[in-house]
Amino acid sequence: MNEPGWLITQIEKRLAESSCSDEDRKQLKELLDTIDTEDNNILFMGKLK
Repeated sequence: MNEPGWLITQIEKRLAESSCSDEDRKQLKELLDTIDTEDNNILFMGKLK
């Protein structure tokens, strides 16, 4: 689980990197627009390969 503030910081760091692809940049910006520092903790779930 991640606190929203920490996740926002990580997304902003990734967006600042030149190695961030246009597709990743678009998805990260969309995610960033939906996160607020006052939100509940965020849990990502997914299948590992």
